Amino acid sequence: MRISLCRYAFVLMLLALLGAFFLPAMAVPRLGLSAHAIGMMSGLLLLALGAIWRQFSLTDSQRSWLKWSWIDLSYANWLGCLLGAVFGAPRCVHNPHRSLCRAQVSRHSGS
Repeated sequence: MRISLCRYAFVLMLLALLGAFFLPAMAVPRLGLSAHAIGMMSGLLLLALGAIWRQFSLTDSQRSWLKWSWIDLSYANWLGCLLGAVFGAPRCVHNPHRSLCRAQVSRHSGS
Protein backbone atom coordinates (compact mmCIF):
# COMPACT_ATOMS: atom_id res chain seq x y z
CA MET A 1 0.00 0.00 0.00
CA ARG A 2 2.75 2.47 0.81
CA ILE A 3 4.49 1.87 -2.53
CA SER A 4 1.19 2.69 -4.21
CA LEU A 5 0.95 5.98 -2.29
CA CYS A 6 4.49 6.87 -3.30
CA ARG A 7 3.73 6.14 -6.95
CA TYR A 8 0.67 8.37 -6.91
CA ALA A 9 2.73 11.04 -5.14
CA PHE A 10 5.42 10.99 -7.80
CA VAL A 11 2.85 11.07 -10.60
CA LEU A 12 1.16 14.09 -9.01
CA MET A 13 4.49 15.86 -8.60
CA LEU A 14 5.41 15.09 -12.21
CA LEU A 15 2.08 16.48 -13.44
CA ALA A 16 2.59 19.62 -11.33
CA LEU A 17 6.08 20.07 -12.79
CA LEU A 18 4.82 19.58 -16.34
CA GLY A 19 1.99 22.04 -15.73
CA ALA A 20 4.54 24.70 -14.78
CA PHE A 21 5.85 24.68 -18.35
CA PHE A 22 2.50 25.99 -19.56
CA LEU A 23 2.19 28.91 -17.12
CA PRO A 24 2.57 31.62 -19.81
CA ALA A 25 -0.24 30.08 -21.88
CA MET A 26 -2.75 30.01 -18.99
CA ALA A 27 -5.49 32.60 -18.65
CA VAL A 28 -4.44 33.30 -15.06
CA PRO A 29 -0.71 32.48 -14.71
CA ARG A 30 -0.62 33.30 -10.97
CA LEU A 31 -3.31 30.71 -10.31
CA GLY A 32 -1.32 28.29 -12.45
CA LEU A 33 1.66 28.91 -10.21
CA SER A 34 -0.56 28.17 -7.22
CA ALA A 35 -1.67 24.92 -8.88
CA HIS A 36 1.99 24.01 -9.37
CA ALA A 37 2.76 24.69 -5.70
CA ILE A 38 -0.32 22.79 -4.52
CA GLY A 39 0.58 19.79 -6.67
CA MET A 40 4.12 19.72 -5.31
CA MET A 41 3.01 20.08 -1.69
CA SER A 42 0.26 17.49 -2.06
CA GLY A 43 2.73 15.09 -3.63
CA LEU A 44 5.11 15.66 -0.75
CA LEU A 45 2.29 15.00 1.71
CA LEU A 46 1.46 11.73 -0.05
CA LEU A 47 5.13 10.76 0.13
CA ALA A 48 5.17 11.49 3.87
CA LEU A 49 2.02 9.41 4.34
CA GLY A 50 3.65 6.57 2.42
CA ALA A 51 6.67 6.79 4.71
CA ILE A 52 4.62 6.47 7.90
CA TRP A 53 1.89 4.22 6.49
CA ARG A 54 2.81 1.23 8.67
CA GLN A 55 2.30 3.30 11.81
CA PHE A 56 -1.47 3.40 11.27
CA SER A 57 -3.31 0.62 13.06
CA LEU A 58 -6.44 0.36 10.93
CA THR A 59 -8.52 -2.38 9.38
CA ASP A 60 -8.08 -3.16 5.70
CA SER A 61 -11.24 -1.29 4.70
CA GLN A 62 -10.21 1.73 6.76
CA ARG A 63 -6.75 1.69 5.18
CA SER A 64 -8.24 1.54 1.72
CA TRP A 65 -10.68 4.34 2.47
CA LEU A 66 -7.92 6.51 3.94
CA LYS A 67 -5.56 5.86 1.03
CA TRP A 68 -8.08 6.66 -1.70
CA SER A 69 -9.41 9.68 0.16
CA TRP A 70 -5.94 11.21 0.36
CA ILE A 71 -5.18 10.41 -3.27
CA ASP A 72 -8.52 11.64 -4.64
CA LEU A 73 -8.49 14.86 -2.64
CA SER A 74 -4.87 15.62 -3.53
CA TYR A 75 -5.53 15.23 -7.23
CA ALA A 76 -8.87 17.08 -7.04
CA ASN A 77 -7.29 20.03 -5.24
CA TRP A 78 -4.51 20.31 -7.83
CA LEU A 79 -6.86 19.80 -10.78
CA GLY A 80 -9.34 22.38 -9.52
CA CYS A 81 -6.64 25.04 -9.31
CA LEU A 82 -5.22 24.05 -12.68
CA LEU A 83 -8.60 24.23 -14.42
CA GLY A 84 -9.26 27.59 -12.79
CA ALA A 85 -5.95 28.85 -14.16
CA VAL A 86 -6.58 27.52 -17.65
CA PHE A 87 -10.15 28.80 -17.98
CA GLY A 88 -9.71 32.06 -16.05
CA ALA A 89 -11.66 31.44 -12.84
CA PRO A 90 -11.13 34.91 -11.28
CA ARG A 91 -12.66 36.52 -14.37
CA CYS A 92 -15.92 34.67 -13.71
CA VAL A 93 -16.39 36.32 -10.32
CA HIS A 94 -17.72 39.86 -10.08
CA ASN A 95 -15.15 42.10 -8.42
CA PRO A 96 -16.49 45.58 -7.54
CA HIS A 97 -12.96 46.91 -7.01
CA ARG A 98 -11.96 46.49 -10.65
CA SER A 99 -12.45 49.62 -12.75
CA LEU A 100 -13.93 47.60 -15.62
CA CYS A 101 -16.74 46.32 -13.42
CA ARG A 102 -17.45 49.81 -12.07
CA ALA A 103 -17.57 51.21 -15.60
CA GLN A 104 -20.07 48.56 -16.63
CA VAL A 105 -22.26 49.21 -13.56
CA SER A 106 -22.30 53.01 -14.06
CA ARG A 107 -23.06 52.61 -17.78
CA HIS A 108 -26.05 50.33 -17.02
CA SER A 109 -27.42 52.56 -14.26
CA GLY A 110 -27.87 55.50 -16.65
CA SER A 111 -25.18 57.81 -15.21
